Parts: sequence; structure tokens; C-alpha cells
Amino acid sequence: MIIQASNSIQRPIVNPPTHSYEKFKTPKQQRLEFDRNLSNPSVKKVVQDSVNKVYESMQKLVENTDYNVSYRLDEATGGRQFRITMKNSGNLVASFPTETAIDIAERSKETSVGLIMDRRA
Repeated sequence: MIIQASNSIQRPIVNPPTHSYEKFKTPKQQRLEFDRNLSNPSVKKVVQDSVNKVYESMQKLVENTDYNVSYRLDEATGGRQFRITMKNSGNLVASFPTETAIDIAERSKETSVGLIMDRRA
């Protein structure tokens, strides 16, 4: 028996951080800013604006991208094929090699919101 299917999967959720970028600074960054007096409000606003623009562009990319998982299982031979693709406006953005897709499928958990990775691929 051969089982074959193709499913769209839920898009990733891209939310900008709700806390200040200041919390991510290393001691070296903090020293450098202090030495060069870069911690004034206008510089902070420029940095925050650039962070916001990055998240806006990421959200647009995610909204316009279709995620699809295709799989084929052959019970007689024990063979299996998985393919994960991402298309944006009909153009292929990314496709995982079969080995990587199988690894991702084995590590993921099925939940009510889709497939959730339990560790990094």
C-alpha cells in the first residue's frame, strides 16, 4: 500500500519583541556605547525604527509565502519521501532535501496548530 498526501501547513508567527533591545546588549556593546556616547534618545529611536522595519518585512514575507509538506510512504518496501517547500507569489523560496525533510518530520510533534519542532533542525 502506498500512502501519498500533500498538506499546507500553518505559517510561522512573526511578532516583534515586546521588550527593549537594550536587554540584548553585551557588556562590550554597553561599554562601546558609553565610550562613544551613543545612548542618547535619538540613536535609540533610529535603532528601534530599524528593528520595526525588519519585523514588518519579515511579516510581509511570511504572509505571502505558502508552506507545503508532501509525503509518500510505501509500506511494502518501507520507503518514504518527504518534501517541504516554501513558495512566495508562485516562486519557490526554499525546498529542503529529502534527508532534511525526513529529519524534520521525525523530530516534529503533531498538535492542534500544526507541526511543532521539539528541537532545532
